[in-house]
Amino acid sequence: MTKIIGITGGIGSGKSLVSRALECMGYQVYNADKRSKWILLNDQKVLEAIKSRWSERVLVNNQIIPSKIGAIVFKDEQELKWLNSLLHPRVAHDFKQWIANHQNEKLLFKEAAILFESGGAKELDFIINVNADESIRVGRVIQRDQTTAQEVKLRMSKQMTDQERSALSDFNITNDGKELVLPQLDAILEQLGD
Repeated sequence: MTKIIGITGGIGSGKSLVSRALECMGYQVYNADKRSKWILLNDQKVLEAIKSRWSERVLVNNQIIPSKIGAIVFKDEQELKWLNSLLHPRVAHDFKQWIANHQNEKLLFKEAAILFESGGAKELDFIINVNADESIRVGRVIQRDQTTAQEVKLRMSKQMTDQERSALSDFNITNDGKELVLPQLDAILEQLGD
């Protein structure tokens, strides 16, 4: 029987680092955030709903610009809820199809920033949370996204705290640049029976 394990953590915590390590080890990892962006730009019903709701505010040459959507939803809780209600069911359906295509695997992984907030954690067997101090996370995201500390903290405010995620998770990995990530991940894989 396949075990499905979630990988979560706040923005800039290092979820993708853990996912890449797992992929290098030969595991299959579903990246919910990347798939959500793909659906946002390719699902016709999603495109129509977004154009209908925000029209010119998010379009350039009739193409949706994700950063313009981000500028709206991270400043308006109701708009974020609307977007999540549009995308989450489609991502959940996409994930189920992905699982069906990988049903011979012993372990499958799903990386998602808002695993608990979206309700997606309920469908998983175990959750790995990746933690890092806020100052480290802010620095990583500023460098990665070429943004400001204020923008990063605004995005963080829309997510659970590290303490909340840690308490709800089965395993925690510290990615603070001091503790090595791979030995922590290996110990978790051993506990998962792989």
